[in-house]
Amino acid sequence: MDQEKWRLIKDLTSRFINRNDLYAKQLPDGRYFLVTQRLTPIQMLAHLKGQITMGTYVLNQESYAQFMVLDADDTIDGITQVQQKLEKLDIPTYLEASRRGGHLWFFFDHKIPGFQARGFGLAICHRFGLDLEVFPKQNHLVTGPGSLIRVPFGFHRKSNVRYEFIGLGTLRQQVEALCHPLTVALDKVNKYQYQEPTKEYLISRLAKDIPIAEFIGQYVTLKPVASGFVGLCPFHQDKVPSFGINTSGNFWHCFAGCGGGDVVNFWMRWRGISYRQANVELEEYLKSRR
Repeated sequence: MDQEKWRLIKDLTSRFINRNDLYAKQLPDGRYFLVTQRLTPIQMLAHLKGQITMGTYVLNQESYAQFMVLDADDTIDGITQVQQKLEKLDIPTYLEASRRGGHLWFFFDHKIPGFQARGFGLAICHRFGLDLEVFPKQNHLVTGPGSLIRVPFGFHRKSNVRYEFIGLGTLRQQVEALCHPLTVALDKVNKYQYQEPTKEYLISRLAKDIPIAEFIGQYVTLKPVASGFVGLCPFHQDKVPSFGINTSGNFWHCFAGCGGGDVVNFWMRWRGISYRQANVELEEYLKSRR
């Protein structure tokens, strides 16, 4: 192999492999298994030749990432439009076709903390109303090597197709472009950071958009009283109405000992879910009412 091709392989390895102490191999059914061996450009060469198909772990041992990927599983059309909008914001991206849709790649000037890379991806999704998987899937590693994504330019073992980057010319031109891609400036990464709504913010939004009695009244039969509403408590076998809603204070309470609280507390208890999941579901509820 001539020196120019070998240089491209080494550059490609440096660009897409965030840690070289291990990697993943794809099985014929599309799943991956962990290979606890040092990864070198030799594996990248085998990947390009179609002898193996590798997956790259997005976070390194220190939970830093050098790229972020949005994974669209259903269609590539929506993400193509987003790519065009991002270009107007001076946020460069690279769109790779995939077996079920497409991967939108974002590269950074240098490695950044995983929570920052993920926060950037979530902010992009939130801004454009996208329901996509964000890689990295973790803010930081806790156990195991975390999420992985297929290394570009190899053959998907299940479909036996080499998926290309759209609009970049021949395979050689694609490889050359991705060895030294345009990167997202750090000020852009810092500017677009998704912040999960706090409990107080979510409650204020819900209280503003819909009274607590109207919300809970979708799940509990309520009767009006002087202080608000009462009904049978849904959290125990109630025979005498012990569930009350104070409309002025915007809270509920069970006088038989089941507790009380705001709409988030009610939704957590009603659904048997975590505080974080309740936030997500109530935020979606608010969106559906707009």
